[in-house]
Amino acid sequence: MLKKAAIFSTHDKEGIEHLARVVVENLGWEIMATPGTKSYLEAHGLEVSPLWIVEHPEEFDGLARVIDKKVVLAFGFDRENPKHIAKAEELNIPQIDLLVCNLRPLPRHNVSIEEKKPDLNGIFLLNEAILNPQNHITVVTDKEQYGSLVNSIERFGKILQYQSLQFANQARMMVGEYSDQIYNNSSVAMPREAVNEFLSAQQR
Repeated sequence: MLKKAAIFSTHDKEGIEHLARVVVENLGWEIMATPGTKSYLEAHGLEVSPLWIVEHPEEFDGLARVIDKKVVLAFGFDRENPKHIAKAEELNIPQIDLLVCNLRPLPRHNVSIEEKKPDLNGIFLLNEAILNPQNHITVVTDKEQYGSLVNSIERFGKILQYQSLQFANQARMMVGEYSDQIYNNSSVAMPREAVNEFLSAQQR
């Protein structure tokens, strides 16, 4: 039987420890996280597995970590297909049912190069989740959503479908607005071609 998991990858980490604890204690899911978020959750006493990230120096001076293709498979495999399920079990890939991801804010003008980096890894994770609607992955992008999600899990022992649909619509809008800002904001230190190259490479 496939184990279930939630992925946490957040710039603003306020409140994620309570949500993660509720997910573990009420749903029994594994928590996976990117390095900074993993350290934060562990500091709050949670057991966290690392998200699959290829082990070599970050590309483009830290602009983008290279995320393992297991992430794509975890989001995208057909959960109604016995062959897909068997392969996921063989590869030890969990069923991802929740992504908690908020993005690094885009910069204002007159900031340092370090502050100009857009959150491409966050966009990648969000795209993988929202582009696989058949898998009903709940995508949480705003800490204002945490309270209602916690309430549903504690009261009903599950994430309600209407919440997933509502959150997915909000995530699609947010990703679209963020991507438009990257392309249109001259203070972001990355041209459109480089953004497209990165996202295309992650899909291969």
